[in-house]
Amino acid sequence: MALISCRGCQKTVSDQAANCPHCAIASPGLAEIVCNECKNKVNASSQTCPHCGIALNSPRQTEEKASNKSIELGLCIAAIVVGIWMWSIGMMFSPLIVLAGIGGFIKVLSTVKNK
Repeated sequence: MALISCRGCQKTVSDQAANCPHCAIASPGLAEIVCNECKNKVNASSQTCPHCGIALNSPRQTEEKASNKSIELGLCIAAIVVGIWMWSIGMMFSPLIVLAGIGGFIKVLSTVKNK
């Protein structure tokens, strides 16, 4: 058994304690982060998420997400262009394709803006 500082009140507490006896915070020695993939809380010292198995804070994960956003934006722009072209030659349902492309574009931009 080791003594550690509580992450809530900074007082000394056992590393085995489920709650801090001073401030009652759960898992006083374990700082938590949120997994980018599954959005579950994970111990900050973990290398991988126990829920989805993805590596936490890996540069590759960040690059893959940026690459996926680029692909999504490209597909949305393509849907808008194809929809406008189909609309111009009088094909049915083309306005829906344009609207779907615009909706997807807005969704992708809002997720990029929130990060």
